[in-house]
Amino acid sequence: MVEITLYALKGQKLLAQGIALGNWDANLPPCKGKSFT
Repeated sequence: MVEITLYALKGQKLLAQGIALGNWDANLPPCKGKSFT
């Protein structure tokens, strides 16, 4: 059970970091974001 919870916490942390970085990168350069979409 301990290993499963550790993997779950690690996955959630990576997922949260990915979402945070994705949103941060998307909001950082508005001109590039609009041209790509």
